[in-house]
Amino acid sequence: MQGRHRDISKRAEKKYEYASKEEFLASSVLDGLHTIDIGGLPLDILYRHRSAATTLVTFHAAATSQASIPIFSGTRMTEEINANVVFVSDPSLVIDEKIKLGWFAGNRHQPLQSVLPEVIRHIVRDTGAQHLIFFGASGGGFASLYYSSLFPGSLAIGVNPRTIVDRSFPTAISRYAQLCWGLSEQQDISNLLSKTIHSDLRIHTPLPPVNTVAYVQNSQDERYINSSLLPYLDAFEDTSHIHLLMKDWGKGHVPADRKFLIELLTLSTARAPRWIDALEELNFLPSPDAAQVAAIRTELKTRRSQREVVVKRRWSQLKTDPASAPVRLLPLDSIRSLIGNNPIIQSKSEQGLQVRWDPSESRRLYLTTFGGGFSSPPTGAGSDVMNCSGEDLIQVQFATEGTEGTGVKSTPITLFVIQYAGTERRRTDTWRFEVDASQSVHSAFVPILAGADSFRLAFLVHSKTDGAFSLRNLQTRHYR
Repeated sequence: MQGRHRDISKRAEKKYEYASKEEFLASSVLDGLHTIDIGGLPLDILYRHRSAATTLVTFHAAATSQASIPIFSGTRMTEEINANVVFVSDPSLVIDEKIKLGWFAGNRHQPLQSVLPEVIRHIVRDTGAQHLIFFGASGGGFASLYYSSLFPGSLAIGVNPRTIVDRSFPTAISRYAQLCWGLSEQQDISNLLSKTIHSDLRIHTPLPPVNTVAYVQNSQDERYINSSLLPYLDAFEDTSHIHLLMKDWGKGHVPADRKFLIELLTLSTARAPRWIDALEELNFLPSPDAAQVAAIRTELKTRRSQREVVVKRRWSQLKTDPASAPVRLLPLDSIRSLIGNNPIIQSKSEQGLQVRWDPSESRRLYLTTFGGGFSSPPTGAGSDVMNCSGEDLIQVQFATEGTEGTGVKSTPITLFVIQYAGTERRRTDTWRFEVDASQSVHSAFVPILAGADSFRLAFLVHSKTDGAFSLRNLQTRHYR
């Protein structure tokens, strides 16, 4: 394992270090960066004291591969907020640079879900704060909703939050279990999620709830609506503590508008502890009932039906039968002609994708993104999750060459694999390419499955004559 780079040398804040949780709990909390050694790993907390009656606790979302720690999310966004601010950096990210998300749920060295409430209570008591707000997005939203539920009278603001840490994101869970807890067997992972950590807010929210939840959800993030929002709303017979706001920020798991978040935090701190007054001013829906939840489900089904109509029309214009036709490899000039003459393709924005070769993985080519356009963080070891809709197309292009002295007499087969996560199903499609040895450049269009809102992509390359064939200049384009 290679630990993530940690650097606090350039931070301007005054720094305080504690050899244990007990030493921190016995100390006064001053403005600055506080590092607490817990189980041999640093818990980094940045505290900004503004002599305010309200304290805001923030949790960051997933980290990028290149990010160093500590990570303090929202430092600029909260500069003008009339609140003391506690920025928490997830200590699990210290363990390995491959860990991008730990949900602030702890690791085998740190029972964070029992330690962090003690730390927050000490900060609140020592600084004299009267009101408490928890804030986070995505994985940080899970932490916001969880920790707020332990503080009576507090407000939890979750933006596109996870509410259930489970197998719906299998690669992220497997990586977290293996690197943070040393677990790889499926039963051990199941025990981790069900017994060791609190991973399900439907179960681990005290009843009756003691806090107020401001649930902010992107209306086009269908995967999170299905996997997090709807199960969460279904779990509570009484939803009087929940206030829901659904806004359109674009397709997929994209971040909320920054100006809106500043307005939400500003108004919440100004109205504290009258949280409901602030949420009413921002048009949150109070106490979503069964009929309103059913309306959300109906809207999702309607969207899926509309996508399926578009997909059928697209297939017709591409002159391909989606039920039976294999993916056709065409010369590059034929693909260019197809693009140039097809208004559906021309109307879409083109995103570049980049493929890397990993010889240790059975000659498997994994897709990774570069540039903008994809908001979902990488969640697989070399296999990233992409946002999509059932109206999208993938173009694949590559050149073939033979190993010196062998030629390309054999006809290799390339397997093109897409694993989908959709609104109602998960599945894997495998597309087989018969590569014509007489052609050196090959290209094809592949449709995204109707109903899918994300996908993971890989190439499996095999040759009938081992070592006689290789790919080069493998490129893909995502038409959205």
